[in-house]
Amino acid sequence: MREPVRVLVADDEPLAREGVRLLCQADPEVVVVGEASNGRGAAEAIEALRPDLVFLDIEMPAGSGFDAIERLGGTPPLFVFVTAHERYALRAFDVRAVDYLLKPFTDARFAEALARAKQALAAPRPARLEVREAGRVRFIDIDDIDWIGAADYCVELHLGDRSILHRESMQSLEARLDPARFVRIHRAAIVNLDRVSEVVRTGRRWHVLVAGARLPVSERARSRLRRK
Repeated sequence: MREPVRVLVADDEPLAREGVRLLCQADPEVVVVGEASNGRGAAEAIEALRPDLVFLDIEMPAGSGFDAIERLGGTPPLFVFVTAHERYALRAFDVRAVDYLLKPFTDARFAEALARAKQALAAPRPARLEVREAGRVRFIDIDDIDWIGAADYCVELHLGDRSILHRESMQSLEARLDPARFVRIHRAAIVNLDRVSEVVRTGRRWHVLVAGARLPVSERARSRLRRK
């Protein structure tokens, strides 16, 4: 039997903490190990309790949610930001939050965020890809990938000024990548969040700039990027 996901809830509003706690407790695979009501308390609770996942408010007394993250040492847990303010979405994107919940949210939206976090915690993530070509196998470090494009039944790995064809579907590769680091922004593109330099709007369309490439963002993906 898999160990339950250990969750910490950090929010300065008692009713908000209670709401998240009750939603977590409804899932038998989740256990709430603690709560915090401010940024400093959140950082201290994370260090003491070592949760797997933190539902973290942003605007709190004694330090924001971002301040709490900056205080941490070692390997941090996964974060889902919970806030009434959309303006922090791009900064959350920078620290690779698993999701971004805007208050007020529905039970279904919360369940989606929790499912994404559980998936990220449970799935093994490759450090390298085995790329077969012309009778040999090349090993590509995941960290070196800027973005991934669809190419019929294969994918094209973009690394700096070169691209490499890899025989795997977008859906299969997306499932194996860390969702906190790689986001599918379009049916034909997955981006490495560390390589995204800007999210821009041109007319009615949104694009991301990744290592010199300008890639379109679907409406569905744009809402996911706001949660990052």
